[in-house]
Amino acid sequence: MGKIDHILIRNFKSYEGEQKIGPFRRFTCVIGPNGSGKSNLMDAISFVLGVQTQQLRGAKLQDLVHLKEDEKGEETKRSAFVEIVFIDEEEHLSTERYADRDNEYRFRRSIRADGTGSYSLNGKTVNAKRYQQILKKIGILVKARNFLVFQGDVATIAQKSPEELTKMFEEISGSNTLSEEYLKAEEACETAGDDLMRTFTMKKSVNKEKKMVQEQKQEAERFQEMLDRLRESKSEFFLWQLFQAQKEIEENKEKKGKVEADLEDVKEEWEGAQKAIKDHSKESATMRRKILGLEKSITKRKRELDKAKPTRIKYSAQASGLKEGAKKAEKELRELERKGKAQDSKITSLKKQLKEIQREKKDFEAQSSSEENIIEASRMEEYNQKKQEVAMKTAQIQQDLDQVERSLGSKKKIQEKIEREIQVLKDAKTNNQSALEFNSKKKRKLEDHCKKNEEKLKQLGGSLKGLTQSSKNAAVRLTEVRKELEDADMRIHAARSDIQQSKHEVKKAECAEQLKRLFKGVRGRLYELCELTRKEYQTAVTVALGKNMEAMIVDEEKVAIDCIKYLKDQRLGKATFIPLDTIRVNIASLDSTRQFLKQRGGTFKLVYDVFKDNEAVSKALLYACATTLICDTESEAKAFCYNPSFRGKYKVVTRAGTIFHKSGNMSGGYSSKDKQRTNKWNEQEISKVQQKRVKLQAELLSLERKERTERDSREVNAQIEAAKQRLHFSTLDLKHSIDKLSKLETELKLTDKDLAQKNLALKKLQTEMAKDQKKIDAFKKNIAKVSVAVFADFSRSIGVKNIAEYEEKRLAAAEYRAKRKIELAEAESRALGALDYEQSRDSRALAKKLKKKIGALQKKLQEKEGELKGFDENIKTMKKDLKSDENELKLQKANMADRDTNIASVKKKNLELKKSISKLEREVMVLGEETTKLRGVRDDVQNQAKMEQVHLPLIGDRRKRKRGGREAKGAPGELDFDMLKNNRDVLDKQEYEQIKQSYLDKISDLQSTLQKLNPNMKAFDQFDDVMKRLSNMKSDFDRKRDGQELKQKFFDEILQKRTEMFRGVFDHVKKNIDSVYKALTKSRKHPQGGNAHLNLEDPEKPFLSGIKYTAMPPGKRWREMDQLSGGEKTVAALALLFAIHSCHPAPFFVLDEVDAALDGANVAKVSEYVRSRTKDDSLQCIVISLKDTFYHKADALVGIYKDQAKETSGSLTLDLLEYDSKHSEKKGKEKQATLSYSGVFGSKPGGDHKESGSVAASPKSVGSHRSRKSTPARSRKRTRVEA
Repeated sequence: MGKIDHILIRNFKSYEGEQKIGPFRRFTCVIGPNGSGKSNLMDAISFVLGVQTQQLRGAKLQDLVHLKEDEKGEETKRSAFVEIVFIDEEEHLSTERYADRDNEYRFRRSIRADGTGSYSLNGKTVNAKRYQQILKKIGILVKARNFLVFQGDVATIAQKSPEELTKMFEEISGSNTLSEEYLKAEEACETAGDDLMRTFTMKKSVNKEKKMVQEQKQEAERFQEMLDRLRESKSEFFLWQLFQAQKEIEENKEKKGKVEADLEDVKEEWEGAQKAIKDHSKESATMRRKILGLEKSITKRKRELDKAKPTRIKYSAQASGLKEGAKKAEKELRELERKGKAQDSKITSLKKQLKEIQREKKDFEAQSSSEENIIEASRMEEYNQKKQEVAMKTAQIQQDLDQVERSLGSKKKIQEKIEREIQVLKDAKTNNQSALEFNSKKKRKLEDHCKKNEEKLKQLGGSLKGLTQSSKNAAVRLTEVRKELEDADMRIHAARSDIQQSKHEVKKAECAEQLKRLFKGVRGRLYELCELTRKEYQTAVTVALGKNMEAMIVDEEKVAIDCIKYLKDQRLGKATFIPLDTIRVNIASLDSTRQFLKQRGGTFKLVYDVFKDNEAVSKALLYACATTLICDTESEAKAFCYNPSFRGKYKVVTRAGTIFHKSGNMSGGYSSKDKQRTNKWNEQEISKVQQKRVKLQAELLSLERKERTERDSREVNAQIEAAKQRLHFSTLDLKHSIDKLSKLETELKLTDKDLAQKNLALKKLQTEMAKDQKKIDAFKKNIAKVSVAVFADFSRSIGVKNIAEYEEKRLAAAEYRAKRKIELAEAESRALGALDYEQSRDSRALAKKLKKKIGALQKKLQEKEGELKGFDENIKTMKKDLKSDENELKLQKANMADRDTNIASVKKKNLELKKSISKLEREVMVLGEETTKLRGVRDDVQNQAKMEQVHLPLIGDRRKRKRGGREAKGAPGELDFDMLKNNRDVLDKQEYEQIKQSYLDKISDLQSTLQKLNPNMKAFDQFDDVMKRLSNMKSDFDRKRDGQELKQKFFDEILQKRTEMFRGVFDHVKKNIDSVYKALTKSRKHPQGGNAHLNLEDPEKPFLSGIKYTAMPPGKRWREMDQLSGGEKTVAALALLFAIHSCHPAPFFVLDEVDAALDGANVAKVSEYVRSRTKDDSLQCIVISLKDTFYHKADALVGIYKDQAKETSGSLTLDLLEYDSKHSEKKGKEKQATLSYSGVFGSKPGGDHKESGSVAASPKSVGSHRSRKSTPARSRKRTRVEA
């Protein structure tokens, strides 16, 4: 931002001569006694910054020039000026041509001697507007006065009303500059709106007049139109009658020509038919003979084919059995061959094994004999002697030992034999078990196969029985069904002969079906839903129900409404609906009426009771017929109705259809229309009979299929024969398998028995061998004792303990040789046994037998297949011949049928032709008479048109005249029927009468309507005049509306601009007011401070309503501004001023005694806030204050004094920042200084700047009155300054 460095004043108010005031610091306080000229300094600053004279306590500029007490304004011709030296720190004015390189700018405002003023910047004169623009660049808004607060402004703001606050905000925001323009635009907009409304009212009045005249015009147009329509209708009516007459004449003429031509053709055709009948009779006899021969041939071939089929099935079954047997034998052969190969391989292996064992045995024996001969030669003789001695002494024991060993050896051989036999039995048992398992599976399969064949046989037998019985039953039922079909056809034909539905009836029936399909809840027509108990009541019930007979029954009223809407939309005609949910009926009256009729007697009964019970429509039926009675005769009904006791109570109808009303009226007779309505009851019967006929036809088709079951029976017989053959062969195989299983089981039992015996013998043998071994061990022990005694010396001599140790080695070797010899012998024995067993099994013989069997079976199979093939070829030939005969028969029958049909049609046609000849001759005669009659009708219509002066369109002299895209045909002077657009085609006489009646009704309606109308025929001219005035008025209205819209748009733009200017300032102040107020009111006790808020009374047009300013001091509740104390109001006003200043911040802020109403605590808060703004925001504050609590926190003091003698104000400046450096050396100490004025300071008027006089500074006046957050309190020395 920037700051004021100093101010130069010359002859301004109380300041005489030229004086320099300053320099000014960021926070400068202006002090001095009252009347010294402090406020004049404020005025000087305001003056130089462009504030108007009226706001500076003067009426004109001359009033601001310095005057002595004895001087008058007219006598003095002094000039004056005020100059501010401003330092532009942010270089806002660097682009101006007045810029100074040191960013120092001298703003001067002067008052010339003649009382005129001027502005200059850095010595260069500028106009007021340019001067204010430059000030605005540095943030000074002259009109808003955002840089100063005069003495008393704070109190004024505190007492302002909401409207006055709004006015103040308008001045600050500048939106008041648009107030005059806003009022003018608003007034113009309202004036244009009023003018537009007056024009609209006039236009509305003319519109009403237009509507009235338009109605009269429309009535006149309608009258003229109806008059034209009447002429056209009459012309069209007569033209239509003539057209229909002419059309019928031409049609009759054309018909007559056709009928005559047809008559000639029919006669010629009749003669040809007679000749064709004779020729056909001859050809038919020849064809019948040929058909008879073919039928005999086909019957014979079918019989032969039927006989051949069972034989073929038998051959086929036998071939299948042979094929199955061959397959099984081949399977067994493959198994035997596989086993034979395995046996050969095993025999070869055993032979090889035996050969190896024998070779090893021979080698071992040779080796053993050589080892036994190796004996020590030196001691052999002694050893042999000792050995002989031992043998002599143990001869008996050795003999016994040899005997036992021989016995043990023979027993070992027996053991080996038994073990081989056991092994053979085990192998045989394993083979038998495998064969048993295979045959068991085969048996189960054969049993299942036999069971299936038996079940199939049983099923086929049942089917055959059912076919036979079904064929018999079908033949009986077929006769019955054909008879029932004939009856149904006769009943339908008889019923249809009575029913002749017109196109209208068909259309109604289709419409009813369509409604049932489209709308849920539509049940159908009443007569379709009800059923009479007896047919003779049809006429009476038809009369009794009346129009309700064909009414549609629906579930709900809503459904009926939807149906009616649908009929209207689709133009399907009319229908009556009976909604079951809304109709009201008296059910109780039925019982009382029945009781009354029972007591009276006679043939009377309720019409309701002649219907079969149907709860679904009983309510609708009761609604339709109520308590209407029915009786047999007219006389009985007359006697009942004319009886005074019952007269007027009941409506009675007789069986013949005569009805006696409650009023006493009697109606009767029977028309064709009544007959048609009565026949509607037969439609139900026809429907049921038709349904029954469809079922009978389906049953007939099924029975005809069942009748053709003879061929199916033959096929079933053939299937039964084949199944029997398969069962026979399967039974044989099953029997063979059972026998084989029995043999295998016997063999297994014998094998198990042999195994048990062998095992028992083996066990017994092993026990005996164990006993022999014990004896051998005892004998050897005794021999060893003798040997030890005999060989004692010999043992010592050879260095062994005893002879046993010597012989142990030899014995071990001998035992090994003996053991090995035994093992080789046993192996040889086992190999020989196995080889013998395998060689004893002769698989090849069995395989040979099977091959022989397979060959025989295959030979038989080939023979059987050959027979079957020849048989099939015979059957095929027979079928081919049969098919050929059947095709020929079919062709002959078709030809015969065609001939019969043709001749029948020819005969029938011949009869019809004969009738047609008579009929056509009568038609020719009738058409001639009708044509004569129609010519007479045509002449009558033309005469009537002439009498009524109705113009009929004629074909003019020009032959070609286009009518709607078509050329008029005919000679000039003839009627132009091309003008007739509608009703050209008439189907029948009834439609002709309907169309004629519609023309007559139309003409009658038009005539009666014309008689009622009384039109204003001048309405056409009046309407044109009103439309012209309305058009002019509409143009005027549109022009005024466009003008009003432009003025409204202009007004809206001004309103928006003024609102945006006002809200820009207000929203900013509202946003910051609370934070400013908190900063001004917070303390140690209330660190959060108070709260302040601004609110608009009318947010849409805020400048037209008030601003409500509310503040809540710390620790107090919300209050209105006028309820706060003086100090609280001042603080609140200061918060508002500072918040306003933050909206358009000026670089400096001048405050004139704003602390006047504040106590010490609030002064300290305000001063602290001001000081924080100067430090934090770099804002320069110049405050005029008389309170040391405030100014002791300033950076500089400017003292203002009054020289009473010279009647002038003076100033001196004290820079307090010099004391900050000195204070830093003496922390913690606080001193007070007192600023005293001694002497008089002044200067000569018009002279140089005055220098300072003598100033004494004491701790009481200038000391450390300030306590800052950033620096400690300062102490100042007492000093004396002299100027």
